[in-house]
Amino acid sequence: MFTDDDGWYICSAGAVSYYDYTSGRTMTLCAQPGCSHRDASCQAWVGNVNSFAVLDGVLYATLDDAGSGAQLVRKELSGGKVTVLEQWDNTDNHFYTATLRRFSCGKATLYVQCRITEQQADGRVDSRTEGSSLLYDLAAGSYRELSVPGTLMGFSARWGAVVEEPKEQSLLSAEEFAAQYGENASYGRYVHQNTQRRLLLWNMESGDYTVVADHNKDGYLMTVDPAQVYGMEHIYQCGDQLRLLNLESGESRTLLTMEDIIHYWVMDSKAFIITETEAGYRFWMADLQDGKPVELVGATDEHGIAMSPFQEGGSFFRALGDNGRCVISKEDFYAVRFENAVDVG
Repeated sequence: MFTDDDGWYICSAGAVSYYDYTSGRTMTLCAQPGCSHRDASCQAWVGNVNSFAVLDGVLYATLDDAGSGAQLVRKELSGGKVTVLEQWDNTDNHFYTATLRRFSCGKATLYVQCRITEQQADGRVDSRTEGSSLLYDLAAGSYRELSVPGTLMGFSARWGAVVEEPKEQSLLSAEEFAAQYGENASYGRYVHQNTQRRLLLWNMESGDYTVVADHNKDGYLMTVDPAQVYGMEHIYQCGDQLRLLNLESGESRTLLTMEDIIHYWVMDSKAFIITETEAGYRFWMADLQDGKPVELVGATDEHGIAMSPFQEGGSFFRALGDNGRCVISKEDFYAVRFENAVDVG
């Protein structure tokens, strides 16, 4: 799914449909009477979509076909045909998949993976996987390979925010951790808080980078939430501080200082923060301009936050609630009127 101001797009069974938030209706983007929406004769047809995004009325998608390979395509949502932008053809022993990742400043990143099989003398078939990150220029219609020194979290025309993780970590095994801290302690949180990552400001043209934050020196902790960039601001944690790295200027600033942070993300021009003490969980939000935290009283339970937004539209959030995926107006969310959420599956 891909969300815009008024609803979200869905690519299912080969065709594109749209859920309108105001009406609560889902409609296939095809105006042909009697169309089954099951083949290329349908105006909404795209194909076997692996990933997609919609920008200015144009759908960009990667298609996977186990028989032929992978494609990057575009389609005008007004009813245009599917245009193949790039193609990676399978061979007898090379099998490709492609996935779109991030869009920014007229460019898109995608990851192309190739599974290579080799027949051994004893009849066994061994396989290995190779992958490459690409930067595709939407206007020029061309791409170049990116030698990213880690995971690219967001980018501008010049700078990228990259999280580097060492290949080897001196961490306890799950069994060792349980023996030392007990069965009820969170091994996942232990791994997250002790993984020695670094946040890098990466020059996408030269390939040079500078260290913005280091786990050992600065107490850097990357959030596990995928919503780490809003506009040109990348959020990150150093000790008790939440900071913002501006991807246009390359400069960082402290947003706020708060103890007991266990989770955070950015959305709707705000930082969302979960803290935990012996008294339980608390949920906060802070505007990205002034950094003043405001608590959403009643938004947590014994498990954490009672409703967690993961995508936003102009006036609504798509969220995970007690009954699964739902949609809730931003007004109701900020007023902690979670009972007004509508299940959408």
